[in-house]
Amino acid sequence: MQRYLALLLILFSVPAFAQDEPDRTVLHRAAVVWGAAVAADWYTTDLNQRHAFAEANPLYTWTGGSMNEKAVMLTSVVEDTAIAVTWYKVVGAHHPKLAAAGFYISAAVRAGFAGSNYYHYLHRRPGT
Repeated sequence: MQRYLALLLILFSVPAFAQDEPDRTVLHRAAVVWGAAVAADWYTTDLNQRHAFAEANPLYTWTGGSMNEKAVMLTSVVEDTAIAVTWYKVVGAHHPKLAAAGFYISAAVRAGFAGSNYYHYLHRRPGT
């Protein structure tokens, strides 16, 4: 899975740095890469929660426990969507290249989270 995610990041990011592309295309492509990384993080988080791993993010304490899978995932989706739309509309409207850089940096972080989640899933103790 990590190889496919790395391939996606390379395929979408290489043309984004071409000089002749309009700024909006650069921003759009960066948002797509970010979305792929976030989706991988959501998937691996859900995968781990189904095997009794607790989500350690303190934003989910209101859900009554990190093992409430649906509430945790709903919170994550709403939070990520709100942040992405705000970043795209507010920062991207005036500084599309800066907004694209932010999406790429965030995508790298979220891909790291997804990789860590998947590693923990693969190396869980027997019986969990």
